[in-house]
Amino acid sequence: MESEPILVVENIKKAFGSRVILKGVSMAIRRGELKVLIGPSGAGKSTFLQCINFLVTPDAGEIRLEGRPIHHSRKRELYAYRQQVGMIFQDFNLFDHLTALDNVMIGLVRVKGMDRKSARERAMAEIERVGLKEHAGHYPAQLSGGQKQRISIARALAMDPKVMLLDEPTSALDPELIGEVLAVIRDLVANGMTMVMATHQIGFSRAMANEIIFMEDGLIVEQGPPSVILSDARCERTKEFCSKITELYGEAS
Repeated sequence: MESEPILVVENIKKAFGSRVILKGVSMAIRRGELKVLIGPSGAGKSTFLQCINFLVTPDAGEIRLEGRPIHHSRKRELYAYRQQVGMIFQDFNLFDHLTALDNVMIGLVRVKGMDRKSARERAMAEIERVGLKEHAGHYPAQLSGGQKQRISIARALAMDPKVMLLDEPTSALDPELIGEVLAVIRDLVANGMTMVMATHQIGFSRAMANEIIFMEDGLIVEQGPPSVILSDARCERTKEFCSKITELYGEAS
């Protein structure tokens, strides 16, 4: 594995009015790694991911992709960066009036400027990759939650991202649908996709993550390999939280 991180996030701070959400959060990730963010509701995990993608503008800090600082005020640079850093949301963010195929094609046509034939071929390849070839012509209302999330993953993959950010991608799903989404993510990990993922899926994290980062109150409290953070954490607060989420969510993945 290469020694230089592909993505470096340094001292990110964010407040909304008087409410401070992030108090200086840093992270570096190498190509092919999966880093998992855990922590209680309100810890700042979602805001941190949104700051990395500049969906929320950080108040301070620096983000570098492959060594290059990203200047969010330069629109062309920001658009290019967002193509390389894909984002998967809790609530899918699909266009209801478009079929699954068109949802995946739209970025290829409008952002990448591909012709419709090439875009269709690429979109179908990604839809097949997430196991939904037979649902390509269906609208979001005709898909289950798990299928919607898999289409949103296909849409992100079609843009050839170098890094993917996943904000609790299974939290809106019924328990029986979680496994199908985790199976797709597990396949991406196995094939070398670089990912940062906020999740409570503790069994998945134990098996697949290179590092687990425990956040609380806008700060990183502790980070390390799953074997340490989930079983032998130094910080009492980390131990307490990991014990609770293991009770709530179990080890199943």
